[in-house]
Amino acid sequence: MKNTLTTTQKTEVVLAKGKSLLGITAKILSASKALATATTHKDITIINNLIWENVVEPEDNNMTWYDAMKYAKNLRLGGYDDWRLPTINELAYIVEECGGINVCWADGDWEDKRDKNIANESYQRNYKEKDFISNLYWSSSTVVDDEYDAWFVRFNYGDDGWNDKSLSFYVRCVRDGQ
Repeated sequence: MKNTLTTTQKTEVVLAKGKSLLGITAKILSASKALATATTHKDITIINNLIWENVVEPEDNNMTWYDAMKYAKNLRLGGYDDWRLPTINELAYIVEECGGINVCWADGDWEDKRDKNIANESYQRNYKEKDFISNLYWSSSTVVDDEYDAWFVRFNYGDDGWNDKSLSFYVRCVRDGQ
């Protein structure tokens, strides 16, 4: 009878400590999940040694060029604080990387190239897989001798051009890879 009582008491102590340990483990896991969702690999995409911001709702990341520059300067993501708007060349390279033909409005045959990009199903699929949407994205590049205009890329057409900085276009920040 003495052995039964001792065994039962020890079992109850072990179970109580186990429940306590499970409670502590649950709290630790809960806290680590909260930390993990703040900055994860889902926040960024690496394309050609550049780290691109992933935007959960790209349609909501639409702003003037001036606001885009402020947004990039203040962005803190993935443990980094050196985000910036991409240059026009970096955006144009994404068009080419996805299989499109990069073309500028100033080119004489830009409409023919644009139409080829629109008809190119592979290109249309590839830029979307890299989490760009079809419309206009601001670059950090400004137009020479024109303080009011900056360059953009329109992914569905694969073209680039310039427009007034006070208009609202999409923004996706970038930083140099390590």
